Amino acid sequence: MAWSKHLPGPFEAVVSSIAIHNVVNPKTIREIYEECFSLVRPGGCFLNFDRPRPPWEDQLDWLRSAGFVGARIFWRGASRAVFGGLKNA
Repeated sequence: MAWSKHLPGPFEAVVSSIAIHNVVNPKTIREIYEECFSLVRPGGCFLNFDRPRPPWEDQLDWLRSAGFVGARIFWRGASRAVFGGLKNA
């Protein structure tokens, strides 16, 4: 991927909303989370408001694998959730 190389980060927060669930390939989602991690400043966070496709637990595992700590669901509704993690300071 390499979409992130055009951004001037690092940022305090990277946020996504109702987008990543449209990515069909789990490997690509993992790569997105890795690129998001590279954009987050130490002490910053990544948050995603999205549907459970793939399942939230899989996505939390991928966030942890990318380097985010404290990856969890912050809010969950019937068909969407806000989840994410932090980058250690």
